[in-house]
Amino acid sequence: MFPSDKLASLRKLLFEMEQDLGLADLSGIQRDVYYAARLTAEGAEMVRGEAIRSHALLNRISRPTFYRALKDLELAGYLSHADTTRSGKYRLLR
Repeated sequence: MFPSDKLASLRKLLFEMEQDLGLADLSGIQRDVYYAARLTAEGAEMVRGEAIRSHALLNRISRPTFYRALKDLELAGYLSHADTTRSGKYRLLR
């Protein structure tokens, strides 16, 4: 078995899990922003937008694309902007 075969198997498993969790409907960038938010929060309920933005998963996306994906995730109910006086924090909902 080639290492790429193992990687392909992992990707298939990830895809199946994304389908089960309803994440398959998100774009790749939206999923990466969601994953970065979850990883950055480390189990906490809230996370700062700039902390999400600086995650390694998002190195290659532009700032406007990041904020568009963040807004799309808000509209889809995956996270919400915290109401605390423009804190830049987001509450993880799913």
